[in-house]
Amino acid sequence: MTASKREKSVMLSELISKAIKGEEASCQILFDNFKNKVFRICLSFSNGDRDLAQDLCQDVFILAFKQLHTLQNHSKFSQWLSQIAYNLCKSHLRGKAILSSHIKEYEHTVRTGRGEHSEGIRREQIDRIIHALIEQIPKKEIRESVTLFYVDGKSTKDIADLQKIPQSTVTTRLDRFRIKIQRHLMLKIMELRD
Repeated sequence: MTASKREKSVMLSELISKAIKGEEASCQILFDNFKNKVFRICLSFSNGDRDLAQDLCQDVFILAFKQLHTLQNHSKFSQWLSQIAYNLCKSHLRGKAILSSHIKEYEHTVRTGRGEHSEGIRREQIDRIIHALIEQIPKKEIRESVTLFYVDGKSTKDIADLQKIPQSTVTTRLDRFRIKIQRHLMLKIMELRD
């Protein structure tokens, strides 16, 4: 026998109340019941990149559980969670666009030695920053792709041929690297400008 709509609402409210109090089992049940819905939302914003969608989905739940105490009407949990997913994914896209413009400007500065931020930035300092960031990449194959692109100046097509992987994989690896270094890189550039 299936539970009535009212019974489901009461069970959901009880789960949320327990989750607010920090009960892990309730958080896990909420996650299990809503992860597919959130994942589909994240996947739609990530152009089919399942790894990125999974990362976004986890971020949505982390944020939701931190903010769960602010949910006033427990019966609206699904809509509330969906809104968090939409907002977080939109923020990610905005951040990616901003990052992309900063990275392009940075890459132009590194490759040409000119640009808005070139004054006061010495090439060897930039190279040291890049090498330090590359060394922090835990996976060898990703580190290799990034090194070939940023240090050796290879194209994504050349890297794909060398590593015997699809060019889209190389692009994804480089995109992820760019996202991960955004804050670190911009802070270092600002330090070097001062």
